[in-house]
Amino acid sequence: MNKKNLFETDEHAWIFEQINRLDPLDVENIDTSNLKRLLEDLAKSDRSEIRSRLIVLLMHLLKFKYQPNMATNSWRNTVLTQRRQILEKIEESGTLRNYLKDVFNKVYPKAREDAVIETGLPEKTFPKKCPFSLKQVLDPKFFGGQK
Repeated sequence: MNKKNLFETDEHAWIFEQINRLDPLDVENIDTSNLKRLLEDLAKSDRSEIRSRLIVLLMHLLKFKYQPNMATNSWRNTVLTQRRQILEKIEESGTLRNYLKDVFNKVYPKAREDAVIETGLPEKTFPKKCPFSLKQVLDPKFFGGQK
């Protein structure tokens, strides 16, 4: 089967075929155009996941801090899950660890906006600058200053 056709019909099989061609290196038959596209998509996907999980994590930490009387085990579980998934991603990649540092303050406005929507509290309740450090956000025992 043509290397491009396999990519279109069974991407999973195509990936393993490309892996097998890397050892021993079979340069002539590696589907470089689709391999490049797929690797770029994977990199974008990982970054998107970091951003998305960080927004959810920050939003829940804001809820813990500014609406503690409404805190639930579901919020706690969401914080733990998002934090765990972020930590697993950055543990595998120094590049993603650096990306997390770079994007941390950039995603805060979205988390703040989501917190306003979820809590119904006025926008002015939540500071314009993130009230948490990245170290706090990744700390397994930190819940926005609440126990």
